[in-house]
Amino acid sequence: MKRPMPRRSVTATGPSTCGPRRFVWSSSRYGLLDPRPVLAVSSSGSPVRLTSAQARAWPEVAARVDLVTPCVIVGGEPISIGDRPVLLSALSRLASEPGRPITAEVIGREVLELDYHRLDHRSRVSTVIRRLRKLLGADTIVTDGDSYVLALPAPWVVLTSSDP
Repeated sequence: MKRPMPRRSVTATGPSTCGPRRFVWSSSRYGLLDPRPVLAVSSSGSPVRLTSAQARAWPEVAARVDLVTPCVIVGGEPISIGDRPVLLSALSRLASEPGRPITAEVIGREVLELDYHRLDHRSRVSTVIRRLRKLLGADTIVTDGDSYVLALPAPWVVLTSSDP
């Protein structure tokens, strides 16, 4: 009786990952690592649909916000934010419209899921933004009155999941 072959797993690390990732050997070999489609929005133009492999092979840019893995690369330094769900949610909301102001009220309602009132919840929103600035760099989020703008150094790319 023939015994089934055990599944081999490999740990992959590299410039496009923010830590070890485990996957099955055959998936790696045939490029089937992550079949989800990815939507890329770059500083140079309109959104583009990509496969996961194309997204990983995106040319070098000054800033890369990958909300699929989740990993951010600013200035060549990879930063993993997957273990911080509130910061990931705030970054995802700011990255949904890069360069456009997002009000503190929108961040409070959509990210923190609060019935936002300026006097009661402004400090919680500013704490989230302060922690995000500390993680990404002070110049990446600009305050515009009562709004915040994600100001990534050009050229930049934002990768999000585009599940149909």
